[in-house]
Amino acid sequence: MLIVIDKRIPDQAKENLSAIGRIIEFSTVGITYEAISGHPDIFMCKTPEILVCAPNLPDKYFKLFKRQAIPFAIGKKEVGNQFPDTSAYNCLVTETHIFHKKNHSDSLLLELNKQRRFIDLPQAYTRCSLINLPNGSFITSDKGIEKRVKKNAFDVHYFSPENIRLPGMPHGFIGGALAYYSGKLYVLGNPDFHSWGNRFRALLSNLNIELISLYDGPFFDGGGLFFLD
Repeated sequence: MLIVIDKRIPDQAKENLSAIGRIIEFSTVGITYEAISGHPDIFMCKTPEILVCAPNLPDKYFKLFKRQAIPFAIGKKEVGNQFPDTSAYNCLVTETHIFHKKNHSDSLLLELNKQRRFIDLPQAYTRCSLINLPNGSFITSDKGIEKRVKKNAFDVHYFSPENIRLPGMPHGFIGGALAYYSGKLYVLGNPDFHSWGNRFRALLSNLNIELISLYDGPFFDGGGLFFLD
């Protein structure tokens, strides 16, 4: 199994992830702004069937995916230096829905997921700010997303982005610090560093989801963790 990570996540998190699978330290140069230049969720979108990648993803990653037999498709829109050209692949795709801001999604991504209901959100950095759990619940750090997701009759839980680390920015987003895989929620950080940490732990306990803290520090927005097998 491959685990694609921003190469700048804390070393302790890298060590813990390397015990689970082969970590791929992701980075780019000269494509987009520094704070998100190594974020997997800016350059690729994981759907239940396939990984959709930006055409200007560095070629070494395409070669790696081919060698490892990771199914992928190449999207139409290149990632650019500034928003909104950084948002085309930052969607959240579940078995039944695709969540993103209207008119921001890559056209191939939409075509491949046309059987899913599109939920239009006010935040184009959707995957940064929203994650789905297997029982139909969602976690977000964006109030606008929370309101819209609730309006569509989903169970959504808001946690403030305050104190979520993203070097070079005032704060990060909770989706970029989390990944659900095989019955466990992997967290770049320790909830105990946050004022809402006890509530976060209680939510996962109530949902019967195991929490795996990958390093002992505040949540770190690394653009998500992509478990590929």
